[in-house]
Amino acid sequence: MEPDVACELWNAAPKQNLKFSTYVGDDDTTTLSHLNQNVPYGVEKCRCKFPNSSTLSQNVINYLAKCFSYCIAQNKDVESLQKALKCIVPYAFGDHKNCKETWCGFKKEPLTYKHKDLPHHKDLQDEQLKSALTSLLDEYTTETVVKKLVPFANSQRNEALNSIVGSKNPKIRFYGSSESSDFRVACAVAQKNIGYSYIDSTLNHLGIEPGNICITHNSKLDKKREKDNYRKSLKTCKVRRHLLQNERITKNTKNEVKEGKTYETGIGLNLSTENTPGLANIESNANDHKLEKLFKTITKKQCEEFDKLVPHCMERPQVVYKTYSQTMPYQFIIFDLETSDTGSKAEICQLSAITQTGSMYSSYIMPKNNISPGASRVNDLTVENINGTRSLCKNSVPVAATSLENALSSFIKFIQQVCSINSCGTQSIPVLIGHNAAVFDVPVLLRNSGKLYDEQLDQINVNFGDSLPLTKSLIQSQHAPLKLTNGDYCRANISSVYQCLFKDEFNAHDALEDVKALRKILFSSELAIDIRTIVNGSQIQTVRDARMDLDYIDKRLELFQTFVGGLYCPQASESPITRSMTLKIAGSGLSYKNLCCLYQTFGDAGVVGILSRVHYCQQQPKCMRSGDKKPRVTNHKRILKNILLHFESKYGYKTHDQEQQ
Repeated sequence: MEPDVACELWNAAPKQNLKFSTYVGDDDTTTLSHLNQNVPYGVEKCRCKFPNSSTLSQNVINYLAKCFSYCIAQNKDVESLQKALKCIVPYAFGDHKNCKETWCGFKKEPLTYKHKDLPHHKDLQDEQLKSALTSLLDEYTTETVVKKLVPFANSQRNEALNSIVGSKNPKIRFYGSSESSDFRVACAVAQKNIGYSYIDSTLNHLGIEPGNICITHNSKLDKKREKDNYRKSLKTCKVRRHLLQNERITKNTKNEVKEGKTYETGIGLNLSTENTPGLANIESNANDHKLEKLFKTITKKQCEEFDKLVPHCMERPQVVYKTYSQTMPYQFIIFDLETSDTGSKAEICQLSAITQTGSMYSSYIMPKNNISPGASRVNDLTVENINGTRSLCKNSVPVAATSLENALSSFIKFIQQVCSINSCGTQSIPVLIGHNAAVFDVPVLLRNSGKLYDEQLDQINVNFGDSLPLTKSLIQSQHAPLKLTNGDYCRANISSVYQCLFKDEFNAHDALEDVKALRKILFSSELAIDIRTIVNGSQIQTVRDARMDLDYIDKRLELFQTFVGGLYCPQASESPITRSMTLKIAGSGLSYKNLCCLYQTFGDAGVVGILSRVHYCQQQPKCMRSGDKKPRVTNHKRILKNILLHFESKYGYKTHDQEQQ
């Protein structure tokens, strides 16, 4: 229908001494094709979309698209738009010499300016990326293309009119053979141009009194439309609409992963036997039947045979967090680390701490290896060779750095000093608390220090706490000081909380500045939280519990690595199992070699039996085992099918009976 209407409009235009030279619409090429074939004069399509790129992160793509849209919206002539488009890439990479002060934040405040939407609020890097983006945008800075972009036209108004026409002349009913269709379209046009008051005017023209109820009702509808238009023009509404759209996309993606695609264009024309839905369903049902049979036929004796080939079930240690006690004199020491990398290979580059009273400790530490580029972009620390000597630099300026052993030794002395025996004859209990410390800072500290350092910390009764769960609980309980001016609540990271409470920023990702900011948040802010709340909300645990949890995590990571390239292929488009499922298998104490051995010895029954049957931890008390009926890993059929298909493709199809023969 749309191509026919377009052709009729374009062909009727010359009768009114007009010519429509430009067509604005979506990416449907059917309409443009009909126009080129049936319209006697030339028609060009105007397209105002920024080209997407799969090599960039979504944040960078959104940022460049926003800059592209701003350029078109703010520049109404060819020359200014051309100059603005050429500034997009240099602006993103920190080159502001051609920027205008009217819109460039760097030229307004060059010392404090940071990008709002780019990763880590920093300029983009890499000359190859800059060259690629420049060549990409050069296509849109030619005079021919810029002339098409200047009008900044879109089809939103046309779509709005179509919606009104559809409400009065719905497609599900046929009015085309009567005058009713013309009247309905005329009503839609009148409503679009005048509003609902067109009904009153029409009735008056026909000599019919509308009546107070009709006039009042139409007036209310017009006011509602005005309010809706105003509301939809607000930034908050547009942001909310964008968030809802992202939620729908995420939800659909998750459902497609779980259930497969429920609709796809041309799916019925696919003649491939491998991808035919009917055959796929038959094969899937056969696999389901095979798994159901395995679930029912695997005996307890077989499970005992399977258990002999694999390690005992490994479980994550259960940590009992400490609760507040009035008799305990707590001494909170806020600490933070800056590291050379992420993950298990991270080395400490800066260790800082501060007490409730303001006593500070800070030390730069020379790492054995160089600092990764990703870590340097965050903490501005680098290792450089100056006069033949490795030097630790902060913002390219050398700083005094000590060895890890000296730093840890002085840190212990600092803790002992601030927790010395007070006038009452009692010694304070030191609690090392950091933001997200349980996930990052504590594991890094324990990995770098070793178990001998654990004993030293344990001797002075050191405990670890994490302020992140405390902050999340305050936000979840809608703590008033954490409420933003727009009615939402701030995020749980230090920067957002600090800005919300003090309407200011600090130099984040510097360990000393981080601990100062966290101390100010916890003890000198409008939060006004007492010691009881901090203790109960910070998940305080002993050094021994933290070490046990770290040992489990490291062992799980070691087992996880055995699956990479086998059952888990992160670089492949489709991996047999996901990363989370791989971690779950490794977390149960199984390696890829264990599963291979099971399949080669007992076939599919061995793998299914170990993964899906209830497997009790040997260290678990017998009184607790009877109530826990969870499988060792999973009994999800789809996951088990993928695992069996992987081993079948590797070793061929094997059953337990075949192995016995």
